[in-house]
Amino acid sequence: TIAANEMAEKIKGEFQRWLWDDEQRRTDLSELYNEKFNSIVTPHYDGSALTVDGANSAKPLRQHQKDVVQRIISSGGNVLIAHAVGAGKTAEMAAAAMKLRQLGVVKKPMFVVPKSVLAQWGKEFSDFFPTAHILVASETDMAASNRKTFSNRISTGDYDAVIVSYENFKAL
Repeated sequence: TIAANEMAEKIKGEFQRWLWDDEQRRTDLSELYNEKFNSIVTPHYDGSALTVDGANSAKPLRQHQKDVVQRIISSGGNVLIAHAVGAGKTAEMAAAAMKLRQLGVVKKPMFVVPKSVLAQWGKEFSDFFPTAHILVASETDMAASNRKTFSNRISTGDYDAVIVSYENFKAL
């Protein structure tokens, strides 16, 4: 094993010497390698210049949040946000919805969230965007006798965001 490892190191060293000795060979092989194996580059989204009208100046977005909003805008909205708990995903989604609305890309974003965080979502959205006109489904809104009225409110209202639970969404 020791002899095999020594021979492998010797071959590796000789290959390195051979590769770097000839500038044309080095250039040709670098181009070939980059074309065949090094052609996928993970995109970087820079949201440092991003501004969202109506955002609460007391709760500015952190750089990673701005980058995610820029990614959502650039990718057409098909994005997985897999940050850890507490990293600010709600703020990112709210900011992305508001920015896409400002750009005219979306008219009335709807968030479908677990029932246990419905009220929290409404509060956080309002905290991040105090002047936003949002509609959060309540238990009363989703009673069988009120669903049609609530659905009409969604259709006819000019909301910056509509927030409903999974159960509400199924019922609508």
